[in-house]
Amino acid sequence: LVIVLRMPWGLSPVRAWGVDRRLSRRLGVLRFGRLLRDTPLRLLNARVYLGDSSTDPRRVRLQVASAEACHFWAAVLLAPFIGVAAVAGRWSVVAGFLVTQLLVNLYPILHLRSVRGRLDRTIERQSQRRPARQPAP
Repeated sequence: LVIVLRMPWGLSPVRAWGVDRRLSRRLGVLRFGRLLRDTPLRLLNARVYLGDSSTDPRRVRLQVASAEACHFWAAVLLAPFIGVAAVAGRWSVVAGFLVTQLLVNLYPILHLRSVRGRLDRTIERQSQRRPARQPAP
């Protein structure tokens, strides 16, 4: 990982709605996640998957958080273009940008947030299972 982007402080914590499986199912986020996992789209960022048992969940979590932030900042950068198109009355352009925001930024953010919440639980369980290290004599 060369550059680690971060979410703004107030948006960073994963809230209960971010890991609610029923809400994710209703919004199609789970289906979107399957689409990413089960197609060549997986290759766009293979570092956000745990893979084999030797993969460190903390490292994957860092990748997931950075990918989430990338999508967030891309959405922020696209927003002024949507505004300019709306002011100019270019409604087909606005509609195209909004669909792009939804598919390229919003759904990935929702999916990555859900993944980050699951990784947090995995990391917490692993840390509870590990015995405390004894100091060397």
